[in-house]
Amino acid sequence: MADSGSLSGFLSLQTETVGLADDDDEDDDEEEDEENNVHESSLIEDEGYLRMLLDKETDRSRVQSHASDWVKSARSEAIQWIINTRAFLRLRFCTAYLSVTYFDRFLSTGLIDRDKRWAIRLLSVACLSLAAKMEHRTPPALTDFPTDEYSFKSSSIQKMELLVLTALDWRMHSITPFDFIHCFISCFSTESSNKHFVF
Repeated sequence: MADSGSLSGFLSLQTETVGLADDDDEDDDEEEDEENNVHESSLIEDEGYLRMLLDKETDRSRVQSHASDWVKSARSEAIQWIINTRAFLRLRFCTAYLSVTYFDRFLSTGLIDRDKRWAIRLLSVACLSLAAKMEHRTPPALTDFPTDEYSFKSSSIQKMELLVLTALDWRMHSITPFDFIHCFISCFSTESSNKHFVF
């Protein structure tokens, strides 16, 4: 039996407890054993994938929970702008989430001076642009991003993108909850091969 503390161990225990086949029907038993073996090997692969994702995420830096009021206010405004712009440009939700991750990681470096709202907006544009480049085959042009009362040149946005890339050591594949969804769907759904979700 698999380790009781693991996901595959838990699912194996549940399968044994419930009993999927009737003892009298040998053909069904053989088919189910074959399906269970395929399912169990898939779970082991999924469990390894989950471990890899979690290991990557623990290396990431975080915004401190005791951030100043200015940082909290600026972050709130930036997230609101990112959400509105995501809808305006018809980007996926995972793109917005990824851009907030970049924003938080950059903000935690302390490279933006206090009360520079224009720098926060420029950072928001750069992070959403970088996330779109990571998530979409044809990301929007820099001129497509609405900047409201600010007027940023494309060259300024590109310089901020480069600053973000440098500050984050070019580690742009951040682990988000969206990376886990398909794994959990395959673990908990018997018809997962027929379900496709786009986020």
